[in-house]
Amino acid sequence: MREKRNHGEGNAALRDIVQEIAKPRLESMGFREARVSPGVQTFERPRTDGLVEAIIFAHGDTKNVFGVEIAILRPGANPFEALPATTRLSQWDRQRGLRDSLGRLVHGNRFFPERDGHVWRTDQDLRRWVAEDVDLALNYGPRYWDRHARRLTRQGIFASSHE
Repeated sequence: MREKRNHGEGNAALRDIVQEIAKPRLESMGFREARVSPGVQTFERPRTDGLVEAIIFAHGDTKNVFGVEIAILRPGANPFEALPATTRLSQWDRQRGLRDSLGRLVHGNRFFPERDGHVWRTDQDLRRWVAEDVDLALNYGPRYWDRHARRLTRQGIFASSHE
């Protein structure tokens, strides 16, 4: 039986460690904390093309699990309304933006346990995962943001992923 989402202890630990490790690093790169809701912390950075780059830390459905997502958004869009990038963009995508798991960006479509999230047992584990994911997001994010920003700002209702 799956353990229910824990908005208490695990959420608080994730929030505190993201504030301690990720926030200063991301703020030094021009990101600002945009939304904090139970289990979710979003950092956004405006682009010169009018879009917004986002890095999202989200508590998982079970205790002591979290994942990181990368998104390119329209200003004011909720990152969780943005859908994963597909070959062709819909009007919905163009109005909101696109979002993918960091694990998918790093490892491709190959699935394995913990590709899209991390389980931690100790605060030291959590600190290590958060620090690694910030580095990965800053390494893999720019290519994702630039590629999909071009798609979102291209003329025409549907833009292909093949450029």
